[in-house]
Amino acid sequence: MDRLPPPLPASAIIISPSGTVVGRFRPRTEPESAELVAAVEAQLPA
Repeated sequence: MDRLPPPLPASAIIISPSGTVVGRFRPRTEPESAELVAAVEAQLPA
């Protein structure tokens, strides 16, 4: 059986409804950080 490498920490990638990458955040970014929350909320429909 082949061994897989250990998983890397996941980055947060924000994708717009049209499929465009509009933001990338480092793995250590807190999920509730103002910057990350604002980026997600900016992509939600009005």
